[in-house]
Amino acid sequence: MSLNQMRPMRFGDGGISLNGNAKAPATPQATTPDPSESPTRHIIDSSETHIAFNVMPDRPVREQLRMRQFRVGATWIEAEFDRTYSSSMLNSPSHLTFVAALVQMQKITYMYCCHRLGFDPDVNKPEVLKIWPTHTNITMRDLVREEGNLVHRMDFRVFRRLDQVNTWPRQHRGSECFRLTRAP
Repeated sequence: MSLNQMRPMRFGDGGISLNGNAKAPATPQATTPDPSESPTRHIIDSSETHIAFNVMPDRPVREQLRMRQFRVGATWIEAEFDRTYSSSMLNSPSHLTFVAALVQMQKITYMYCCHRLGFDPDVNKPEVLKIWPTHTNITMRDLVREEGNLVHRMDFRVFRRLDQVNTWPRQHRGSECFRLTRAP
């Protein structure tokens, strides 16, 4: 079965804007993209992200996200991935952690910005821009326990480029905070 024939598990809304006006749905729910919103680009990616932390002393939690592909539209991006989870905590079922969703959001935002600004979105090359999300709204419909074929979708409401600044840090509204490390 090809990736396009699979019915991936979608979670949350992923509503985010790059001007700080994050959108929260009235009721958390699985997203269903409009079929007329065909992706303008598919990016195959086999990179892995490893997250390790502890909530309680000496009880590590580890999560690994294995990317499959990104689908990019005019104002949105979807990341399709698999995951594994392990925990030393008692009664902690395998689930997508909030920390992993935030780390994934950073990578997805980077990929979308690269695409939108005309950069090669190859995660194996040196970064071409830096992103500091400062205001986000993440909604997960419930405890996501699936481990394979998940999709994380983000919709961008406003996208604008900031002027270069001479002093850093500078106050910014919302997730509009990104800086180019080289010209496009």
